[in-house]
Amino acid sequence: MVFGLLGLPVVSFTFFANLFIAYLVYRKNPRSITHILIAALALCMGLWAAFNYLALSPGPESMRLFWVRVVMFVTTPFGPLIFLLAKVFPQTKSAINKLTIGITAVFVLATAVLALSPYMFIKLENQPDGSFNLSPGLAIVLYAITLLGFMAYGFIILIKKYKGSVGLQKKQLSLFLTGIVVAFILMTATNFIAVVVFKTISLTFLGPTFTLIMVGFMAYAIIKHRFLDIKLIIARTIGYTLLVTLIAIFYVTTTFILSTLFFDFLSRRAQLIAYMALTILIALSFNSLRSVIEKVTDKIFFKGNYDSSKLLSSFGSIMSTMIELRPLSTAILQTLTSEMRISRGAIVLLEKEAIYDIIRVGFSKQYPYSYSTVASFLAGVNTVIFDELEEGNLKQLMRDLNIAIAHLLVVKGEIVGLLLLGEKASGEVYSEGDLRVLDIFSPELAIAIQNAKSYDKIQKFNITLQEEVQKATSDLKVANQKLKELDQLKDEFVSITSHELRTPMTVIRSYAWMALNKADIDLSDKMKKSLVRILISAERLINLVNDLLNVSRIEAQRIEISPRPLDLISLVKDIIDEIYYSKSTEKNIQFNILEQKLPEVFADPDKLRQVLLNLVGNSVKFTPPGGKIIFSFFTDGKVVETSVKDTGVGISQEDLGRLFTKFGRLDTSYVSISTSGGTGLGLYISKKLIELMHGKIWASSEGVGKGTTFTFSLPVASSEILQHADQFKIKPKGEIKGLEPVAI
Repeated sequence: MVFGLLGLPVVSFTFFANLFIAYLVYRKNPRSITHILIAALALCMGLWAAFNYLALSPGPESMRLFWVRVVMFVTTPFGPLIFLLAKVFPQTKSAINKLTIGITAVFVLATAVLALSPYMFIKLENQPDGSFNLSPGLAIVLYAITLLGFMAYGFIILIKKYKGSVGLQKKQLSLFLTGIVVAFILMTATNFIAVVVFKTISLTFLGPTFTLIMVGFMAYAIIKHRFLDIKLIIARTIGYTLLVTLIAIFYVTTTFILSTLFFDFLSRRAQLIAYMALTILIALSFNSLRSVIEKVTDKIFFKGNYDSSKLLSSFGSIMSTMIELRPLSTAILQTLTSEMRISRGAIVLLEKEAIYDIIRVGFSKQYPYSYSTVASFLAGVNTVIFDELEEGNLKQLMRDLNIAIAHLLVVKGEIVGLLLLGEKASGEVYSEGDLRVLDIFSPELAIAIQNAKSYDKIQKFNITLQEEVQKATSDLKVANQKLKELDQLKDEFVSITSHELRTPMTVIRSYAWMALNKADIDLSDKMKKSLVRILISAERLINLVNDLLNVSRIEAQRIEISPRPLDLISLVKDIIDEIYYSKSTEKNIQFNILEQKLPEVFADPDKLRQVLLNLVGNSVKFTPPGGKIIFSFFTDGKVVETSVKDTGVGISQEDLGRLFTKFGRLDTSYVSISTSGGTGLGLYISKKLIELMHGKIWASSEGVGKGTTFTFSLPVASSEILQHADQFKIKPKGEIKGLEPVAI
């Protein structure tokens, strides 16, 4: 009576519910031994529901006995499957040794073969009330061992695993174990003990329905605690099933209404047109209806699914196009929290047991992070999940920080940061797919962050360096300004002092010369010698003062250059005849001028005369008696080179570089003669004057004792230069107040 009320709908629902679970579990991971065993168990339970219905349906005794034996055949694996599942759950690979697998296979095969034979049930007798009586055989003992023995052993293993598990796995095991134990106890009581012990089949129709208890517990574990991580597949399947069902209902209802109301009065052509219009309407409305269904299933099951491959591709694009630390980290966090529907996220960057930086997204307040705080996550596993932790300090810390996951970012064994994520916006737990995405992209993120951190350090170093350079530059500018002021004071001091010294020294020289040459009385030899020394010293001091004044004027740019066309050979002859002829004759020095036809040079006569005086004076000073001084010339039409070559003491190669420097007296050649004296400023002044006249000057020597050659070049007074003569003039920038210009 009860079976008649329940009938086919309950059996069909039980059958399809078990097959649905079997399909989804196997589809999720067909290579996982846990998924395979659960799928096989659900498949067997579904088949059992169908075959049990056939066995209980009225029919000939032989046919009912056949279906009973089939029921025994499909239920034979129940116990062994639970035992194997208990051994491997929740692993994806089998850890069962071959001996255990072999023994289990022998029991299953032997029992399954005997289940189809008369040794399991000898005969079946129909009863007037529609039920039947069974006569069990000896093989029923083997069936009991295979079913109850393996099942009991499996339950013991599951209970032990439950006691040793923690966190999310314990919750999953609790629901799975409760569902399977309750379901199989009830199924065994109604379909085995009642039949074999109490000789009644009145309760056997209830057996398959008890599988719904296990299905219900598994469904709750899947939805609430991501059991087997098939929630997403369930949601999609339900969504599409609901979509197809609604479309079918809509199509059938619309067709029925149209047929009832209109088609009786329409021709076949009109009916065809109406069906075509209805088909087009369904096609156009399909996507909109599917979108609505998907949104509904999103809200119920997974609240906004994401494509992991596209998400990983987005991460790759961000990490390959960004190098700055904060924009990179912020973009990663925004993409991650947006796509995975995560409420908040943060990346804590570490540097030598200290926090380098913290990037946050979605946090309503700034939680106090310190290295000692985050260090609690560094010593354990790579991923710490709040829902899987037992109550303790670490779980309380995650509660205080308002995070659900802490994931390490590691590069070559070195922890470079910590990815902290809040709970999902949907309120659901993180799926295995979510954790897999984190495991896949976190190594690349760690490398990208490490590179960005290095770039950030370089940027900060550049900023610091720039600030230091700016500070140093500012200090140098101040110091340079002070040096300029001091240099100006020095120049003014030298100018004033030299000017003031020149007047008394000129007086001393004049009086010494008058005492020596115009005295009214005869002077003794000792007095004459003393006056000569006074005269020579005064002359040297006057020359020194003049040189100092010249240098001061040149460096202070208070000198005037007025170039004009000039006959160079005539100037050289004037200097030899008018000034140095008498001194050179004292040392019996010969002057040779290698005359040739030369163009006029463009130079200041007074300044060029000063240069020649210095060069010829040096040659006379350092050329021994009987020596020679030779003037030679060369021109290429653009410049004229004038060389003054002597047969004096010469200059070593290492000393040539020290010529033309301020106070550039050499420790060898020129100073080797005690009578040389000099200030060391003559060549320096000559170089500056030649350069002011757009020329060059240099010296050469083959070595000590082999003479020296000084050469300077000056531009030819060409028509082009004469047209722009004003550009070659130099006006003094200013004079020291109270002093008149000094002619040099």
